[in-house]
Order: sequence, then C-alpha cells, then structure tokens
Amino acid sequence: MAFNVEAIGQPLDDRLPSDIAADAVAALQAALPEWVPRNASPEVVYLEAVAQAVAEVTNTANATIGAVVEYLLASAYGVPRSPGAAAVGQLTVTFDSTVTLTIPAGTGFLLPDYGMEVLTTADATVTAGTTLAVQVASSSPTSLLNGVSSATVDVLDPIPNALSVAVTGGFTGGADPEDDATYLIRARNRLARVTNSLVVADHFSAYALENVLVSNASTVNAWDG
Repeated sequence: MAFNVEAIGQPLDDRLPSDIAADAVAALQAALPEWVPRNASPEVVYLEAVAQAVAEVTNTANATIGAVVEYLLASAYGVPRSPGAAAVGQLTVTFDSTVTLTIPAGTGFLLPDYGMEVLTTADATVTAGTTLAVQVASSSPTSLLNGVSSATVDVLDPIPNALSVAVTGGFTGGADPEDDATYLIRARNRLARVTNSLVVADHFSAYALENVLVSNASTVNAWDG
C-alpha cells in the first residue's frame, strides 16, 4: 500500500471566525430549541469570542501541519523542498574621474525594470581607474533575471564618484523556490516507492518491532543464494 500525499498542504480548518460562530449558534439552537439568539446577548457574545480564539488556533495549526509534514518528508524520506537559487551576474560601475576605492561586499543595486535588488558578492577594488566590474547576486532566489544582459541599474548604497552602472555580464543560475504543486509531485513519486511489502531481512525486523510486545528482533536470512 503506497503512501498518499494528496492531503499535504490542505488546511485543517479554513473557516472564518464568523462562520465558526454561526455554526456554534446553530449547534446551540439544535440542542436548545427554545433558545433564541439575540445580538449582543451574553450567549452570542461568548460564542463569538470563542470562535475568534478557535480561528486563531486553527490558523496556527494550518501553518504548523505544513511545516511538520515538510520536515518529515525531508528528514525521513529524503525529499527536501528546493529553496531556489540566486541569479548571478556582473555590473560595471563607471566613475566621473580616476579613482582608487573599494566597493564592499553587500553593496546594493536595484534593477527597477524587474523590481529586483542585487548585492555584490565580494569586495571589489579599483586602483587609479575609471571603471570597476563587480560580481553580484540577486537578494532572493529567482529565475526572473536569467538571461538579462542589459537593464537599467540604480545604486542603492552610496558609491563615491559613481557616474553610471550597467549590466555587463548576463545573469544566470537563478531558480525560483519550489512551489507546493511541484514539491508534492516529487514527494508523491518518492513515496510511491515506499510500500509495506517486506523484502530484505531488515524489513522483517522493523515490522516485528512495530508490535509493542516486541522489544528486540533480529531476522535470520535463510536465503542461500
């Protein structure tokens, strides 16, 4: 019997507080037919307050369940979610005069056409020069910049005597973080190979140890080849 991951990512309860309160009022009316709900009555106010608390708990549980399942898939079955990768490229800074200076790692630039910030990945120094090439990487994982070899560049952090900045090395290597659908397809393919069939000796030992009455088990392999 293969594992089923269809329910992964599904919320435990996605009702709004108002929906939870309405369901509670309906349940109370069913239990006490003579009771008539009135706005601002103690009973309705109490149910609305409890509904708000319940909604907050379920919202937290919804987020926690997804994180726990993802952790189990990564640690127990070797299916971690891909975090994506930053796109890397090269910018060239042109100065208004001959300068000697260092642009430190972490200096920020903005590619406004793409709404993406890029940061220098290492210190870069120019000595008595008018231009300086710097290696940069996007501040977050993205495939958006892949193939970009020309774009408007704004300077976010002060660079003395900087006149202009241009993309001089096309961006490559960027990858978006794995979305839920893609991740679940990979997990489903992995779990499809995990069954309750007992094949090798260790499987039989592990199966026996699942019984609470068994404290130790060792399988003797009778296969003689």
